[in-house]
This record gives sequence, C-alpha cells and structure tokens, in this order.
Amino acid sequence: MTQNNIPKFQIQTIDVQEVTIKQPQQNLGKNPNLNFDIHLDHAVMQDNDIFIAGTTITTYAGSKEHELARFKANCVYKIDNMAQFQKPDKSGVSLPEELISAINSVSVSTTRGLMFGAFGGTYLQKVVLPIIDTQGFAPNS
Repeated sequence: MTQNNIPKFQIQTIDVQEVTIKQPQQNLGKNPNLNFDIHLDHAVMQDNDIFIAGTTITTYAGSKEHELARFKANCVYKIDNMAQFQKPDKSGVSLPEELISAINSVSVSTTRGLMFGAFGGTYLQKVVLPIIDTQGFAPNS
C-alpha cells in the first residue's frame, strides 16, 4: 500500500475497442454546443491481479439525438496484491473507493488523449473532452 492507502497499480495495456465518427446532420459552425456522455464499466480478473476499466465517451451536437462520435477504450491495470481485498464470502473483491476514483480518473484522461488523436484530420479535430472530476462516478453494473 502507498501512504494514502491506495495500493500500487499500473497500466498494463490500453485497448481501443471502437472509434465511430458520424457526419453531422447540419453544419456545426465555429463554436458548436457539444455534450459528452461518459460511461465506465469495471471488470476484475482477481487471479491475475487485473482490473479493467472500460470507458465509453459519446459526443453529441446539442441533444442526444445528434450523436457525432463514440469512442470506447479499455485500460487494463495490474493492482498489487488484489487478494487482500477479497470479500469474506470469496464472491469477489471490494476495492477501496480511493483506488476506484484514481483508476477512473486515469482511464478517462487516457481516453481523452486517445480521442484527440483519433479525431485528428476530421471535422472533430478541435474537439477536446473537458477535464472533469471523476470522483463519485459509479461504474455501470
């Protein structure tokens, strides 16, 4: 454990799962009103101390009816000694909220960078996901 009670973790690999860019239904103009949906999914491979954070970010022009892009990526992490977080009934693990928050933050930031690279050369090349506080994000179950 580190001094702030978050176990050591590191990214093992990053897998881009989907990049979809759709043509807008109308000209977006210079300063379009864009909205972002961010979804997180978590999976654990306890035997290998592996934690997978799946991030899906959907970009909309105005309302959710006008989807412009969807980007999905998995960040695969190695967490030191994950067995210490095993539930007493051995039905899974219960990781500290501080760890989940840190992983969510790194995963969304990593996906932001991947999106920026994927959007280069397209009409979305200047779209950057704003910096957001992921503390309190609950993963999809």
